[in-house]
Amino acid sequence: MQKAAAAAAAAESSADAKANASANANESIDLFLLPELCPVGYSEDTFARFLPTTRENQEMLAEIDGELQQAARDLNCAIGYGTIGWKATGNTDDANDNDYDHDHDDDAIQCTIRHVVVNAQGTSVASYDKIHVCDYGDCSETRFFTPGSAPCSFTIHDWTLGFMVCADMRYPRLAQTLVQRHGVHAFLQPAAFARDCSFWTWRSFRETRAVECGSYFLANNYAGDYFGQTSFNPPWIDEQHPPKILGTEVSWIVATLDPNVLKEARTRFPFYKHAMASQSCTSCGSKETKV
Repeated sequence: MQKAAAAAAAAESSADAKANASANANESIDLFLLPELCPVGYSEDTFARFLPTTRENQEMLAEIDGELQQAARDLNCAIGYGTIGWKATGNTDDANDNDYDHDHDDDAIQCTIRHVVVNAQGTSVASYDKIHVCDYGDCSETRFFTPGSAPCSFTIHDWTLGFMVCADMRYPRLAQTLVQRHGVHAFLQPAAFARDCSFWTWRSFRETRAVECGSYFLANNYAGDYFGQTSFNPPWIDEQHPPKILGTEVSWIVATLDPNVLKEARTRFPFYKHAMASQSCTSCGSKETKV
């Protein structure tokens, strides 16, 4: 495997996200990762106003897709961003998800918290619907969103990357499935972590998932006093290998995935071998997607 560079942005708005992406344009970035539901936004008010139950909202989401596809082409790098996924109730054909050509009644729509990756040509290479929607602390996702059922991974420059959106990282079987069945080298965790009752265990979980699976863990969050702590966690963490952690400012981390660092963590310590040998995920859905 070759080295790959990823940038995780901490943004307050879509304008911040665009500015951060432009600032990194000369850094030879392979993947630019935005937080959960960015640039749509994360709040009950946002969910109530922007669910794709009207043609206007569907067209807005389509416009966001188009803007980010063009940004990927302009910057010549992949971009991972959040959006709201949907499909008509009873529609089992994934190809018809986010059909912008039809209006639906509220009762006929199932919405998901979705993270999409488009490559440097602006083509979608991954689409993941958050499996473990949250309903504690400041979160009220279960009122608005249906859980996804399929773990998802994709590959950039021989690196296999797997999604764990926000609260997904609290469930070890999902991480094990991504490592065992998908061969994941690094976890991506776009998040909208408010400083509520769940915030203070976030660091423990992201570092634990990195070490127990011998994998990189790239986690990002919204900026602002009530959010923060975008971080990059190596596959082994100690005084010589600390994570990089932002504060609450609008900024980014540019991180390099190094195959030698990954190999050392997976051969020197037993945890990756144990993760590969333990029982695979039975609660994260039997249908999986690997791109």
